[in-house]
Amino acid sequence: MKKININDGWEFIKCPEYAMEDVIGSDICVNGDYEKIDLPHTWFDPENPYAGTAIYRKTSELQPERESVYIEFEGVEQRCIVYVNGIKAGEHQGSYATFRVKVPDEILDDNTCKSIEIVVVVNNEKSDDLAPMFGDFTIFGGIYRNVSLIYVSQKSFDYLYYGTNGIIVRAGMEDKKGILSVEPHVTSACINENAEESGKEGNKKLYIRYDIQDPDLRTVIENHIGDLKEAASFTIDDASLWDGKGKSRLYTIKASLAEEGDNGDLVIHDSSEVSFGFRNIEITPDKGLFLNGRTYKLCGVAKHQDFGSSYNAVSDEQIKEDFELISEIGANAVRLSHYQHPQLAYNICDEKGLLVWAEIPMLKMTAGEKLFESTCEQLRELILQNIHHPSIYCWGIQNEIAMFRDDEIMHDRCRKLSDMVHELDPGRCSSGANLYSVKPASKMNEVSDIVGYNLYFGWYYGQMEDYRQYLDRLHETKPNVPYGISEYGVDTNIGLHSENPHVKDYSEEYQALFHESVYPILEEKKYLWGSFVWNMFDFSSAIRNEGGVKGINQKGLVSSDRKIRKDAFYYYKAKWSEEKVLHICSKRFEKRAGDRITIKVYSNLQEAELFVNNVSCGKSINSGNSSFVWENTTLCDGSNEIKVVSGDYEDSCIFMKVDAEPEEYALPADPNGGMVKNWFLDEDSFVKEGFLSVNSRADEIIGSRDGAELVKELFPDLYKVMTEQDVIPLGLEFLSILKRQLVGAPDAEEQIKKINEKLNTIKEQY
Repeated sequence: MKKININDGWEFIKCPEYAMEDVIGSDICVNGDYEKIDLPHTWFDPENPYAGTAIYRKTSELQPERESVYIEFEGVEQRCIVYVNGIKAGEHQGSYATFRVKVPDEILDDNTCKSIEIVVVVNNEKSDDLAPMFGDFTIFGGIYRNVSLIYVSQKSFDYLYYGTNGIIVRAGMEDKKGILSVEPHVTSACINENAEESGKEGNKKLYIRYDIQDPDLRTVIENHIGDLKEAASFTIDDASLWDGKGKSRLYTIKASLAEEGDNGDLVIHDSSEVSFGFRNIEITPDKGLFLNGRTYKLCGVAKHQDFGSSYNAVSDEQIKEDFELISEIGANAVRLSHYQHPQLAYNICDEKGLLVWAEIPMLKMTAGEKLFESTCEQLRELILQNIHHPSIYCWGIQNEIAMFRDDEIMHDRCRKLSDMVHELDPGRCSSGANLYSVKPASKMNEVSDIVGYNLYFGWYYGQMEDYRQYLDRLHETKPNVPYGISEYGVDTNIGLHSENPHVKDYSEEYQALFHESVYPILEEKKYLWGSFVWNMFDFSSAIRNEGGVKGINQKGLVSSDRKIRKDAFYYYKAKWSEEKVLHICSKRFEKRAGDRITIKVYSNLQEAELFVNNVSCGKSINSGNSSFVWENTTLCDGSNEIKVVSGDYEDSCIFMKVDAEPEEYALPADPNGGMVKNWFLDEDSFVKEGFLSVNSRADEIIGSRDGAELVKELFPDLYKVMTEQDVIPLGLEFLSILKRQLVGAPDAEEQIKKINEKLNTIKEQY
């Protein structure tokens, strides 16, 4: 196999007036005013977002040796049709998986054909039939990952088999032995040739030769002969283990499609090579995750493929930069959200020893059959393309699909997705990410092998300390479910600051306070298998306009352009990294109005001394939560040099004492106060997260003392029926019961709003 990158020299044009199927042969396709671009490319413009059809085209030279040629796309958002010299070569739905199309044989058989014109018709419009149809991230559009030509013999591995390289590698452990199964997939030409040669005297049949090298590049399996259609099995005694961060021991397997030549020489028609690793992972509901027999709590971050003004059209260098920052913070796990990421990302995780939550973009599940079919296809692509990566410990089948309802069709379909995980990859578990509105007793907590919760106490609802009680309630309600935290965090605008940070001020200080308050709670819960900060990086979300910034989810620990590490970044670096950390917080909060301020330092050192204008303010002992604090520190008028020292380590900054805190540090006052409005709720939504509403189930309202008293006061007869008779299903949404109760009332809508306002003052019971 010979692979040639063809990212350079493409042309691009938008064609909003055309459906995808009508583009080829149209005037705009032939005579349009094309823009010259290179890949990766997205047409996204935050000032003028476009959802519709576009054309990419390129003329590429063909090499003389071209028995079979494939065009490989590592990612096209979201649907595309590929034409070669005007002939439809293939199509694909789904933004995130690798796929290939074959250059038609009639083109390759024409020896006068020296080049091919590739035309890719792309459409990024959301559809009810394709996931994701909903989500808190931007659908950008474009050929946003690499494109290559693959030259192979007609006798080759099957490069059309779900975007794989033709071998599916499943690795496991039994005692100290590495157990390996390799499932080959070759083209029909290979199968047909072997069938024709079968039974002939002196026949030379195709076969697969396997060679395996250990992490030290020593050959442990050599010249193992395997069948074209049967999986090959291997046992590696005393296998070297892939053992997490900094201990990534990787094996390599090479599969060669071979036969004996006429003169007895070995003829290799094609070869495929992948790395893999042996490790054992167990996740229990009471003691968390075990890696190779030892407790290994996941200290993770989540990330999107989204980098500053490149958006999703990131370069390999930008992907590597992301993982250098993840290494710097000291995380041992990463949630690659909310879809399949490029192979480079998983390869880096393998090499660095980061455990990976890999997932499909199922963020809203409807009853649509086509949506479910596309979801199954994306799950199959994700698993088969990535099954060899030892870093991946689970396959995510859904994220927050019960946002608007929690019903049986979701449970049934998620069970089917979980079953598909077990069928394709018996060695790994399925996972799902639920949100606060999924109650502890819900069946949604039983449809995947492990469960993560996306929780935002202290931001969208409740108080920061509520994590402790809520998590215990989850664990007590379903003690056989292994729980983790798949998201937690708050938004911060690095230009906003406060001496008294509070929810909804979007200040850098509140984000820091949140994480240093919440993470110790997660850390102490031994039954949690791990947690993921949402998010490592600020990322694009076209639906957002909050915190003084439009189009960005600002929950990142690092700015979207990767230039600024927020204070909370250094909190986790001090908690997780082996590198020595000494960081003065609130450096961007330069202008200070108070005579006395609190100076906080994040550090994993034991003792530090603070100096203000070269005068010692005393030494402090580490709090045990990776911080030093000096309260009531006096500032002089004008400029103040702040320095903190611990042995050979120091950090410094300048604080300016001013008469009044600048208005630039705060958003305009919000007359509504309260919590941040969740991104998926409309302004006129009845829901107020953390409180009852008419959208709550009837049993939740009656089960609350204050809720029951309200219903009893307003509708005494209804209350009596609900509590004394088995007539009304209390699992119904209370709104549906109210509407029946108020049938014919001229002011029914107004009454419902007033009842909801009262329910919104009653806290939900965890």
